[in-house]
This record gives sequence, C-alpha cells and structure tokens, in this order.
Amino acid sequence: MKTVIVLAMHGAPPNDFSSRETAELFGLHARLEAGHVAGPERDALERRFAELDAKIRAWPRTAQNDPFWAGSQELAEHLGQASGCEVIVGYNEFCAPRLDDALDQAAAYGNRVIVVTPMMTRGGEHSEVEIPATIQRARERHPEIKIVYAWPLDVATIAQFLAAQVALFVPPISDEPSAGNRPQLEPEPAVALRHTNEPKQVTLFTDGACIGNPGPGGYGVVLLHEGQRKELSGGFRLTTNNRMEIMAAIVGLGALKERCSATLYSDSRYLVESMTQGWAKQWRANHWRRGKRGKALNPDLWEQLLDLCDQHKVEFVWVQGHAGHRENERCDQLSMQAAQRKDLPADHVYEEGEQSLTPTLFD
Repeated sequence: MKTVIVLAMHGAPPNDFSSRETAELFGLHARLEAGHVAGPERDALERRFAELDAKIRAWPRTAQNDPFWAGSQELAEHLGQASGCEVIVGYNEFCAPRLDDALDQAAAYGNRVIVVTPMMTRGGEHSEVEIPATIQRARERHPEIKIVYAWPLDVATIAQFLAAQVALFVPPISDEPSAGNRPQLEPEPAVALRHTNEPKQVTLFTDGACIGNPGPGGYGVVLLHEGQRKELSGGFRLTTNNRMEIMAAIVGLGALKERCSATLYSDSRYLVESMTQGWAKQWRANHWRRGKRGKALNPDLWEQLLDLCDQHKVEFVWVQGHAGHRENERCDQLSMQAAQRKDLPADHVYEEGEQSLTPTLFD
C-alpha cells in the first residue's frame, strides 16, 4: 500500500501582487461570507472572486515574494525525508495547488492519503471546518482511496515539542551550576534594575474589518501581559474599515487600567503611519485640516487615540496581514465575527456625517 502525505497549509498573498486587487479579493470574500447579497449580484461577485482567486494562486512564487510559500516547501521536503513518503503541499487560499487539487493528485499516486497540517491548536476555522470539508469532497470523488485526516494533534506532544524548542535557547535549570559552585558575579549597576514604578510592558494586536466599506464593521483586540491574555471585540451597523482600525486601537489602549509601555501591532498602514509619522498630531494642530487637501477624516477617533497615547507610552508597529501571524489572524477573526453580529449599534458620527470631536460612538 503506497501512502502519500498531503501537507495542508494556509497560504499568503505574494508581496509583489497588486495591493488593490488583494484588497478587492478580501472585500469580495467578506461580502460573500456575510450572505447579504443574492441573485444576479451575488453571481457577479462570485465570478469576480473566482477570477481574482485564480490570478493570485497562479502568481509565480519565490522565497523573496512569498516567504510563507518557501517555508511550506521546505517543511514538505523535511517531512518527506523523515516519513519516507511522498509529500504534496495543498493550500487553503492564495497559493496553488488548492487543497482539493493536491488531494486529487495524491489519490492518483497512492491508495492511502494522509492529510496533516502544522495548525496545532483547536478552534481554527481552517483546521476544524475547511480542511475536513475538503477531505469529505475528496472522499466522494475517490471512494476507492483511504483518506485519513491526522488531526487534532495531541496537546501533550505539542507541549513537549515546544519545551524542546525552548531548551535550545534557554538551558534547563538542572544544567545551571549548584549554589556552591556558582561563580560569584559582580552586582549589576543600579540602572539595570527594574523598579516597581516603571510602566508595565503590554503587547496589543488590533484589527478592523468592514463588510462592503462602508458597511457593517467590527474591531478585534488581543492584549498580552506576562502570561495574561484578554480578547475584545465589537462593531457598528454602518461604518468604514479605517474607522474600525482606529477604534480597535482605542478600545485596546482604553482597557489598560494604569500607565503602561505598550507595543501595538496592526496591519493597517493608515493607522500605523498616521501615528509613527506624526500625521495625526499635525491634523489636530491644524484643527483637523490636511492643508490644501481639505479636512482630515475621523477626527473624533484620532482625538481619543492621541489622548490615550498621552497617557501611555505606545509604539505602533506594522505587520503584514493574512500572512500567518497567529495573533493578527485572531484579531481578523474577531473583527469579522463582530461585523456579522445582529443588532449592531450605530456609529453616530459616521452615519450623521458629522466628523465632530464628541465621542458618541458608545451611546
């Protein structure tokens, strides 16, 4: 019996693919998933989505324009060497071959197919919903082939693997010299000591989403501090993607109960560059005008965010979206789920067309 392994991976957009078309693809996916369109309009959206999906999957890949693709191929090569089986990589999105196509290819080569994925933990839509559905379709196409999904992974095994990885960088306690043999070190200078009155270090991941833009919108936040984790999300019935990106940062920083030193990661260049380049401060100093280009948008939210940044020490860092970063992907999931909730409140400032400074979003 010949066994073929199919390695199921996420996939990521190549960095030299049209950013406009990438954004359009995400927007179409969100609108189709929301289910608010039907009939001829939905048919047209599905045709356009299929056209863009085929184009981005067929885009030539290299280690330079798609490091995730290169890493997937490297993992497949090592998996083949370790297992002695042929390994075919299949992608859920953005890359070729599709997971469906990879399963068909594997079924043509062997009479037993094992599907495995490095998506380790429970709760992911790819591993728990999309991959099983794809496998079921393949079983219906190839009833003579035994197709096994080698998932979920054993949590204890994952923990052992991660512990071994940690040990590569931090020697285990048993390897440290005993108290009697430990060399006597000179005291560290006082400046190296961390005083209790220093602000706590907090990491935030934020994301905003909008179905249609403008349309129903949501925000998602993940806060991390010394092993503690908190997730926040919310949404509005009619808003914009940029407003939700700013709102995510406001909600995240607003959740801090004391002055903190925060690193905030976002895939929104609009948010990150407006803060790191000082544009938002300039707009406020100019009474929310952008010189000859007219009024600055969203002053009600920028005002709140700037006030929060005066209370905390905040570093804004841009990360590439939909590139496999766990916490960024989680924020994206939270924001999309929030945007799809029923009975969302109104974003009064946006709906009334009043870019005032009155914080009415939480009425």
